[in-house]
Amino acid sequence: AQRWRAIEGLSARSWFGLGVAYFGLLLILALGGRELFLLGLPITDDENAVRFGAQMLASGRLSVPVLQPEGAYTQIFTFTRDGMVFAMDYPGALLTQALALVSGLGSSLYALLAAGTGCLVVAAAGTIAGRRGALVAGVIWLCSPMARLLSMTTHNHVLSQFLIALAILMYLKIAVKGDRSFGTAAILGIAGSFAFLTRSAEAGFMLLPVVLHLVAIGYRDKALRLPLALASAVALLGIAFYAWYNLQTTGTLMPARFSPGIVGGTPPAGFGYGERLGRHLAHNWLIFVIMAIGPVGALLMGFAYLKRSWWLLVLSASGAALLSLSLFHDDFGIHEVGPIHLSDLVPIAVILTALGVTRFVPWLAKTGADSAELAVVLLGYFVLGLGAFILI
Repeated sequence: AQRWRAIEGLSARSWFGLGVAYFGLLLILALGGRELFLLGLPITDDENAVRFGAQMLASGRLSVPVLQPEGAYTQIFTFTRDGMVFAMDYPGALLTQALALVSGLGSSLYALLAAGTGCLVVAAAGTIAGRRGALVAGVIWLCSPMARLLSMTTHNHVLSQFLIALAILMYLKIAVKGDRSFGTAAILGIAGSFAFLTRSAEAGFMLLPVVLHLVAIGYRDKALRLPLALASAVALLGIAFYAWYNLQTTGTLMPARFSPGIVGGTPPAGFGYGERLGRHLAHNWLIFVIMAIGPVGALLMGFAYLKRSWWLLVLSASGAALLSLSLFHDDFGIHEVGPIHLSDLVPIAVILTALGVTRFVPWLAKTGADSAELAVVLLGYFVLGLGAFILI
């Protein structure tokens, strides 16, 4: 309780030291968890599919001839055209896996990205809720089963989660702190465009509210117009590369994942409305709450709305947009890590839950409760309730 009261008074050096230690802890858990629980092996077919495409890129090719006789070897989650086999996955995922292979880092690169994501979430929570909010976000992220289990994999969502968290942090620096620097805008453009190259549908849905709000801010604030122009130029370069890659792969501007010639997957049209609403949306949301922030965390998130602001509405809209995308998925997406299609929602959920905790504690303290002791009890819930669930 005393440390809760004293945390806002920590020196910048002490706070930085805690951040470095936190990054190291997340890195150890990701590396150790992969070797201990997953035996250093991929657990999803997505990881194997991305590795196939990355191996081609690392050898300087985009495709290889179809193995003969055709059909004798599995071609699931690949794309075929004119007798050639291409990777089905997005270029951002393939480039990152190729970097892991060429550099020799292997799965360690994904562990670094996962640890970095946790620090970005903490920084974003600190931007809107102070150091106490950052502390709460750090505890929730550390103990979240969904965040921890995903960090042990080499799945594409490890990368997209990192990029979305980075984009959200840059957005909050602009919208909340009034940052008008070109560096922040450039990082936002890089993170947003590379996220689009990594998980196009998820990034597009999530970042659209962010883009619209930034345009609205730039319309009123002339100081932001040039930085936003820079961010747009950087993002357009990424999109231009994406278009070139798709032309080389499918012969059109459409990515392989959404083009005829894909092997594997079920068309969304094959599911009825009831199944999409029940299994794809409602069931995903239920499992997400349990594995990402816990039921109590979902309730505490509601207290974030005790005070309303445009950036809070934007974060909420981003989360709702990704959740609505469940209606269009080709499967309901429940894997060992939870509803994997909603992985990119975890950073926003943790940030809003941390904000809710920092607003709930003083609200309840008005009744005479000790705010520090109440905060410790809530943090204890996340440690025991969520942390123990990881080991089940």
